[in-house]
Amino acid sequence: MDRNWLNERLLTEADRTENVVVVFEHKLLKCDVTRGVLTFIVKGNETNVNADIIIGADGVYSQVRSGLMRAVKYISCIT
Repeated sequence: MDRNWLNERLLTEADRTENVVVVFEHKLLKCDVTRGVLTFIVKGNETNVNADIIIGADGVYSQVRSGLMRAVKYISCIT
């Protein structure tokens, strides 16, 4: 998937939605998807943010993906 297209699409849709706030210069340290808590580092300080919806667009070493992998119970289809 083209990253530029995805970034543009996400920002465009977020801008169209009234209750969405987009912020930059936050580094995602961890993502607890079961509690909906994101831990960021902002200007050298850790801060937690509660979220109803989490979209994993945080790059190749995705903390969202790691959080999902810890939360989702994998059931093998192979017997």
